[in-house]
Amino acid sequence: MGNSVRLALAILLATSSVFNADFINVPFAQQSSSALLVNYNETDGEPPVPVITTTPEVTPTTTEESTTTQSPDTETGPEATGSPEPTVLPTIEPTESPEPTPTIFPTGEPSPVPTGSPEPTITPSIEPTLEPTIEAEILRNVMPSHSEDMQRILDNYIGIIVGNADAQTSGNNIIASKITTIQKNANTRLKAFIAENNRTNALFNGIELGTKEANLTNSFNYLLQMAQGYHSYVDNGNGCGVSYTSGTPNCYQDNQIPEAIVEGLNWIYNNYYQNADAGYYGNWYAWEIGHPTSITKILALMEEEIIQRDPTLIPRYVAVMDAYLRNGSGDIDLDSRFHTGSNLADIAVNRMVQAALMDDEPRMQKAVSDILTVFLTIDPNNIQHGNTDGYYADGSFIQHHRVAYTGTYGINLLDKVMTTVKVLKDTPWSPGNQLNDIVLEWIYNGFSPVVFEGYMMEIVKGRSVAKNSTGYSNNPRFIEAMVSLSETLEGAERKKLESHLKYVINSCQSTSAFNPSSINDYQAVIRYQEILSDGSIPSECATESIHHYAFNNMDKNVHQRTGYTFALSRSSNRISKYEYMSGQNKKPWFQGDGAFYLYFTGADHNEEYGYQYIATVDPYRYPGTTVPVETRQTISELYGQDWYENPDHDLGFTSSSVSQNDYVYFPVGTNTYSGSAVLGNYAVAGMQLGDENAYAAKESGILPDDFVVYKNAEANKSWFMFDDEIVFLGSNIHDKKNRQVVTTVDNRMVKGNVSLTLADQQGNELNFTNGGFNDVKWVHLDAPENKTVMGYYFPEGENITLSQEVRSGDVKDVYGTKSVAVNNKQFVTTVIDHGANPDYDSYSYVLLPGMTKQETADYAASSDKVKVLRNDESIQAVKQLALNVVGINFFKAGKVNEFSCQNPAVTMIQKKDKELTISLSDPTFSQSEISLFVDGKWEKTDSNSDYRVKVNGDVTEITFNTDGKNGKSILASLKLSASQPETTPEAGSGSNSEETNLPKLDFEVVNTGVK
Repeated sequence: MGNSVRLALAILLATSSVFNADFINVPFAQQSSSALLVNYNETDGEPPVPVITTTPEVTPTTTEESTTTQSPDTETGPEATGSPEPTVLPTIEPTESPEPTPTIFPTGEPSPVPTGSPEPTITPSIEPTLEPTIEAEILRNVMPSHSEDMQRILDNYIGIIVGNADAQTSGNNIIASKITTIQKNANTRLKAFIAENNRTNALFNGIELGTKEANLTNSFNYLLQMAQGYHSYVDNGNGCGVSYTSGTPNCYQDNQIPEAIVEGLNWIYNNYYQNADAGYYGNWYAWEIGHPTSITKILALMEEEIIQRDPTLIPRYVAVMDAYLRNGSGDIDLDSRFHTGSNLADIAVNRMVQAALMDDEPRMQKAVSDILTVFLTIDPNNIQHGNTDGYYADGSFIQHHRVAYTGTYGINLLDKVMTTVKVLKDTPWSPGNQLNDIVLEWIYNGFSPVVFEGYMMEIVKGRSVAKNSTGYSNNPRFIEAMVSLSETLEGAERKKLESHLKYVINSCQSTSAFNPSSINDYQAVIRYQEILSDGSIPSECATESIHHYAFNNMDKNVHQRTGYTFALSRSSNRISKYEYMSGQNKKPWFQGDGAFYLYFTGADHNEEYGYQYIATVDPYRYPGTTVPVETRQTISELYGQDWYENPDHDLGFTSSSVSQNDYVYFPVGTNTYSGSAVLGNYAVAGMQLGDENAYAAKESGILPDDFVVYKNAEANKSWFMFDDEIVFLGSNIHDKKNRQVVTTVDNRMVKGNVSLTLADQQGNELNFTNGGFNDVKWVHLDAPENKTVMGYYFPEGENITLSQEVRSGDVKDVYGTKSVAVNNKQFVTTVIDHGANPDYDSYSYVLLPGMTKQETADYAASSDKVKVLRNDESIQAVKQLALNVVGINFFKAGKVNEFSCQNPAVTMIQKKDKELTISLSDPTFSQSEISLFVDGKWEKTDSNSDYRVKVNGDVTEITFNTDGKNGKSILASLKLSASQPETTPEAGSGSNSEETNLPKLDFEVVNTGVK
């Protein structure tokens, strides 16, 4: 099998620039040659999705509610839509569950259970997955004895779930606490276990089975908690299954548990699980990932006890779990839209463990081959199996085909990858350390840039941005992955990662930032504490503190400076404006329309953003957005449930249809222009506002009459990101429905005493009261309790509305159904009102993070900071005078200063003496070439083949090869020709009235000048 694994990897990785070619030639341990590589190749290509390592606990539903979907990435696992969340004893440190896509069936005919329906609608499969003779086949070969390698996989896996004997008896206080929680959970579940002679339709009290897949999920999870208790060592003399007013119950090796587990699994199998031919109800995720994850852990933990009592149980369950893989016809299908990224990895890990239980080498080979595909960098120019989910070369991570998801699905994938490495350790299937460089690349260039002082940023969390949790609680799996990876490294690389891990922990400013008991693997707990207590390991960030990350493949930007980090969320016809699903993130309409988040160094970021912010902020006033003034309804308000249902329409709208994804759950925009260019540590970004694609589809008659759509305002938007300032420009602001339009300058949640100051164009300070102010030059905000000190400068003067108010809300208004009150949050909101039916209005303002009031006033009074060169419907351009850096967004053909372009382009240019450095990017991802024209005669000074230079008279044409670059910045270095005297237009001259050097354009140049 060793040669087969190597060949599979060679096929997978031959075209991937991420892998070093030497990796393929590194021999694996000797294996047999029986691997069914042909089977793998038939489905090869689509990168899989990460798996979660521990079983999440799902809140049980009551008999009154029915469930159609599970909530994705909750730390306690998939949550049933519409179900209340009764108080239950939490499972020990569950992992963040990935976010499932709603249900689909093998026939392609989704059949969800409508909320309130007493009976589920079940779609039968086309072909029965289970053969009629399967029971006889099982009995012919009940349970093979395990090979040494298969047993090692099971031992490795069990070690992750409950630790080994050394870890359990290590005396480690965190592990002891985890075991205490495990024992309490096991005791609680055993007490709730219903004896067979008293059982009707529930295995546990209050968890009725038959119509709610969340209750079935809970039942398997509770059996798993009992199995964990059975294998978690405690020596306190107590028993299990009785009430304890004090002390810790002890379910370790209590014979009640294996008897209950085997009998309970058989009862569920016979009554609610074996009939896979009937189809499944509720969420596909529960049946293909959720249930199998819990079941597989139970079978691995209790294998010996199960075989003693019923040797057919394990193969029967494995067969039915295969049958429920409807989206993969009994196995992972790399062509399935469900078997991608994190989801694929979950399934693959389950199947690896099942292969070990069954001593099935072909199954093991296929599962390992499948999960190895997640290491492939997604190449947008060579999409395999239609899959766009995974890690991109620029550090982006996409899930659900078009949602920026580093913060939840991405973390789950990272976690599952490390689980795979640990499970396969010391076996013939182990890749050893050959994948380390890839995972390190993910950590340093993909994950770490969006984790600021231990806080996962809002821009990469999909619908989980509204979840009742914080950016700190998103990171336990990230921390654990770094701990586990560090053990496979040596020398400088190991010390670098351990130092970075230490920095991530130590930089957290919240008292609730990170709880080490949330680490699942006991060995990782021990290693984590060793790293933190090792004085020879410094606490050092492995990434630069001053840097700009352009994640153009997911339309996001992160601008890092010593005192702050600025995060920007864009969208386009490639990347969704937001994600909503399962009643989660109910008011997301403008989250991808240029919304920004400004995180201050040293702050508790829970006090700046997080669920409390999302639950209380005005959803029409996200910072940086330009929106029409109107009231919108949530999906549940529009349709009485969490999705739009119309299965008879040509697009077949159901809870899990492709049309639901496209037009409800994660709609893209209609705009093609969204991009950014990076020059050193500086950047310019731009986008045109677009409508949701649903609006365009409705206008063209594609969507049903009762499908409600909303139209956005029209605008061009740009951001110019330097050191001390971030410049915001807006132009071409109008509304085709003649509504009032407003731009939110900022909307900050602050704490404690707040000081607000503002001044007019003459620098005279004005008395602040809530309301409107005309011709404002600058505003200053000082809220020292949460480190918020900043200024706002308006270069052209603006009429603004400034307010300070206390807002309250409830999490259930934006996420799920559980009420979590969020009271008395202070907000300072600055708004520019463009009026009703604005006539191509514009705005300009400069964010000044960390500046005192005096520094803000001095900045506004200075003439040597920034200059707006153009701000109209064709071009937005700004010059940072001290740096001599110009950023330009060419929305249409035109010229600014000595630079002209006739294509959509985003560019940043720095001039030093007689040298030019240019960074240019294609914001449409669709152009093969872009030509930038520069006055004067310039010569190329580098060997970059991605551009060429041609001098035409007194104009130099620089043609950039943007074909297939997918928004990547292309750098060009030039010098003024010796035959050309330097003639540079006056700095800050704005739009030029004479454009004699501008080449013939394909369309009219609009040159209206600055506002």
